Amino acid sequence: MKRVGEVMEEYGTRYMLRPVHGGCEWEVLRENIRPATTADQLSAALAERNANSSQGASAWG
Repeated sequence: MKRVGEVMEEYGTRYMLRPVHGGCEWEVLRENIRPATTADQLSAALAERNANSSQGASAWG
């Protein structure tokens, strides 16, 4: 699973990350993370926007 997050803390070989706009943190091993590319950031932003739009009220009332 690809996720984009901000590093909150480092514990030896593990990092605690959280979603860019807040939410629950998750733990990742050092070998499983890398800096996010622009494409990664855009993809995560689009996925978040799509998830938010499906939870809201319909525009068609």
